[in-house]
Amino acid sequence: MKWNELFKIDQMPSIADIRNYIGETKPIWDELVLYLEKTYKPKRQLDYSKDSLQPGWNVKYRKSGKALCTFYPMEGYFIALIVVGPKEKEKVRHDMEAALFSESVKKLYEKSAYSTMGRWLMIEVKDKSVLNDIKPLIGIRIMPKELEANMKTLNELIKGYTHHLQQGEIQIAYKGIFEFLSRLRTEFIRKYTHYDVSSVYQGYMDMSYFSLSTKSLKDKGLKIAIVYVHKKGNFEAWLSARNRDVRKSYMGSLNSNIYGEDLNFFHDNNNSDAIIECILTNTPNFDDQTSLIEIIDQGVEKFVKKINDSL
Repeated sequence: MKWNELFKIDQMPSIADIRNYIGETKPIWDELVLYLEKTYKPKRQLDYSKDSLQPGWNVKYRKSGKALCTFYPMEGYFIALIVVGPKEKEKVRHDMEAALFSESVKKLYEKSAYSTMGRWLMIEVKDKSVLNDIKPLIGIRIMPKELEANMKTLNELIKGYTHHLQQGEIQIAYKGIFEFLSRLRTEFIRKYTHYDVSSVYQGYMDMSYFSLSTKSLKDKGLKIAIVYVHKKGNFEAWLSARNRDVRKSYMGSLNSNIYGEDLNFFHDNNNSDAIIECILTNTPNFDDQTSLIEIIDQGVEKFVKKINDSL
């Protein structure tokens, strides 16, 4: 039975009714709702729509008078409506062109009609991976609460940045990190001629890396990245994909099947750049770079072998 026939305008459903109707996607609904409540502390409202395209009861989430998203229950799944308004369209288009969203959502955006209110994206939520599109889209509409609360003006941030630079240590450390990455890259080029080795990507003090690829990996749209994570102060190996659709196709099978007694595999759900990660060392000793190169080399070799065996 259709949702609008099951609960008519004078029969408001409960959240339990909605969760039962959407079936196996209940855990995804619960995760998304928990994310919204924890991040934005929004107001929730059950509303009845007479729109012929999507009639019936829906759940709206609003923050400071602005709509975050609307959920429409469907039999076995649900639809998340996110409106990309005029103020957000340039940021969303830029991120789409940078392949930060899946191909399916990019196509949905391109074919959705534009109005003075923006583009209405009706995203079908049938598997968890689509949350990697929904959360950033909501974040573009309204900045997450924890970021907003801690935000300083750009001028204040630059003053703090200048103060730390005046101490002189950041420049030395920053230069040392990249000199080591360059030396490490040179060692991989010398030792492993079968790899195509990229240049070093410096990043924005978040991550710095260079990548390794082979014909086999390239054909699959994959590559290996040797990453220095600045905030953690560690080295990791990542299996990365050419785009989100390739990432999605490998995500489930690899994360459920790959393991290693002598390798620390994990996946950070907030890391949209990797399919699976592995810690190479949490305590890099930059004062003994020969030993550090050997540790990273051995870890990468084991990581690549495990990945190739699992593909």
